[in-house]
Amino acid sequence: MNKVKVLILALFSSFTYIQGHAQVEVTPTFKFEDGVYLSYESFQRNQPDIVWSDLYRRSITNPETLIAQVEYIRDRESGEDLSLEEIWGFSIAGLPFVHIPKDSIYKELSAFVGIRVAGKIAYYSYENRIEKEYEIAAYNPLNGEPFRKAVVKRPVTVFVEKIIDFESGEIYDFEKVILSKLMSDDPQLLTVLEELDTTSDSFKEQLFRLLMSYNRRHRVFFKP
Repeated sequence: MNKVKVLILALFSSFTYIQGHAQVEVTPTFKFEDGVYLSYESFQRNQPDIVWSDLYRRSITNPETLIAQVEYIRDRESGEDLSLEEIWGFSIAGLPFVHIPKDSIYKELSAFVGIRVAGKIAYYSYENRIEKEYEIAAYNPLNGEPFRKAVVKRPVTVFVEKIIDFESGEIYDFEKVILSKLMSDDPQLLTVLEELDTTSDSFKEQLFRLLMSYNRRHRVFFKP
């Protein structure tokens, strides 16, 4: 197959034409328009409300965790800072980041996490620290019986996984019961999902593979 035919096939895999208008498909490797998205509706259209050329930004991004910590995003013209808590997300170099509420992540600065998989069901993940209660006891060395008990709190690291329903913008925990609802229009994959062993060490890996399979089978497009 020559290069021209390959190019044509690639274009038709990402675009579909309805009533003379091209719709752009949301794929796992799609590069989003760079800038700040003040709402999910702007993200659905792939149209940032403010482009980076109109802003100053002070932030640092970890390329491994895809966590961006932002000190400020400032309007170049007015010099005023945007309210970071009111930003839905932003895109840098084509990679979209979604805002994480301060009470959901242990970072000191406002945090945004990169969306690792885009599609009809998007996926992102990050680490958080929470306080977990433990019961401790002091034992009598003569009889081995506890004579004093107390509850202490200790920080533990948890791995948080989230998914986004592209059509509604709703954000959910990445769990079997949630995925079964979002995949209800695919009986074949739903059957595979229901047969997964939740006690298996590879359960989450299998769940992720099903999500990827679902996105490949169900195309979704940016809103016009």
